[in-house]
Amino acid sequence: MSDECGHVISALLCKTCVERDFEAQKELNAFYVDKLNKAEQDITELRAENERLKAALKDAKECIRIWHNMDCHGMDQEQIDGLWQSYDQNSPEMKRINAMLEAKP
Repeated sequence: MSDECGHVISALLCKTCVERDFEAQKELNAFYVDKLNKAEQDITELRAENERLKAALKDAKECIRIWHNMDCHGMDQEQIDGLWQSYDQNSPEMKRINAMLEAKP
């Protein structure tokens, strides 16, 4: 039985086969290094986008709080704060916003 080079297959490959396999492995490693570098770049970009989205959610939450407090005529600040806290902690939409703001990247 012989290998692709026509050499008799034994426990040791001929120098030509070893060099060919080594070059193929180098090419494969370079391919995966490029993929890994691209993935790292994508992750960095996604983390930056995540921070921008969190900042937008914080701004939206503040806007919601301001609008929410507009209907609190005749209430003292303690009542307004309590009402907002209840809404912030219990409403379905605020639960989702708060969960996103608290999530780790």
